[in-house]
Amino acid sequence: MDFSHELRFVPALIENLEDIFTIFRAAVEKMEHDGIHQWDEVYPDRQTLQNDILKNQMFISKLDGEIVCAYVINRECDGEYSSGNWNYPDETALIVHRLCVNPKYQHKGIAHQAMLYIEAQAGKMGARSIRLDCFTLNPFALRLYSNLGYHKTGVVTWRKGDFYLMEKSI
Repeated sequence: MDFSHELRFVPALIENLEDIFTIFRAAVEKMEHDGIHQWDEVYPDRQTLQNDILKNQMFISKLDGEIVCAYVINRECDGEYSSGNWNYPDETALIVHRLCVNPKYQHKGIAHQAMLYIEAQAGKMGARSIRLDCFTLNPFALRLYSNLGYHKTGVVTWRKGDFYLMEKSI
């Protein structure tokens, strides 16, 4: 199914928090079922998601009144990002965090459409590149980012394991 003509991304509101949190919990359960131990009850937690909303950095898309996708975009990144061999180290970059598709809508191209939208918006905001980190043991995310033209620029290790630092020129 192609939802690209139907997806509209809007800033998440605090009244969306419970639905967003429920989707993230369902995504954690689905990843665990698939043997992907990337997220858990520690991260991303309700407080992190609430902070994303309050900072106006989380965006959502709905279909038929149900949230199908959420993501965060900003200029914030962990200190470990400094170890990346970035192609545009001195240019403005935006960072994508916590891209999550409601498990009921996964494998339908929604994450792909979200990333295309993010790239277009980032370009309009003057960014030269998009950066993100991707769990090395998440084959779905790795395939998504590879198909979109993201390149590995380094590896960092956090609590759950190794993550690739990735970048794409926009």
